Amino acid sequence: MRLRHTLGMVVALGAAACVVSNEQAPPAQPAAPAPVTDPAPVTAPTDTAATPPAPAPTAAEPAPTSTETVTGKAPLRRGKGDTSDGTYSSKSCGARKYERLVTLGPDRKVTVEDRVSPCPQGAQCIWSGIVMRSGTYGVIRPNAPGGPITFTLELGAPTPANAPVQGAGDVSKLEWYESRGQLTESGDNCPYEKVAPTTPSK
Repeated sequence: MRLRHTLGMVVALGAAACVVSNEQAPPAQPAAPAPVTDPAPVTAPTDTAATPPAPAPTAAEPAPTSTETVTGKAPLRRGKGDTSDGTYSSKSCGARKYERLVTLGPDRKVTVEDRVSPCPQGAQCIWSGIVMRSGTYGVIRPNAPGGPITFTLELGAPTPANAPVQGAGDVSKLEWYESRGQLTESGDNCPYEKVAPTTPSK
């Protein structure tokens, strides 16, 4: 009985072993695919060439010398030999009852001589009776064709300084009519006539 029982256990164990050996292991699971990542963005190549420098500004042309600030047309150039150079005489003008001589010279020089009461030749006088003022003048072109050219006078103090005549040598501008070659004061009210130069009295 014991032998039969033993054999039965051996047979049962063998059958169990066969069942176990016949069972197959479950198939291996496939590896999970690697996550797909977006490719890095492609950047456009930068232009490494240096930007050419801006051209340097050109120097402004210097203003011509020996010309005045003008209005209207181009500047009037003046110098030696200009047709307006010379000595001009105005016998009287308004309240001025005496002769006035104006001398326009080169380099914009001007002399105004008011012959208030010239001392007669050979007489003894307290003063010469003549008031002198010297200086320079500027030039202003007319705005309209045919208009006069204006001479703006910048005169020094009168000589003598204690001249007993109010307003002697007091003139700030003259006008030159180029078309007829005439110098005037206060428009056409006081025309001047060109005369021979005089030697100023002392």
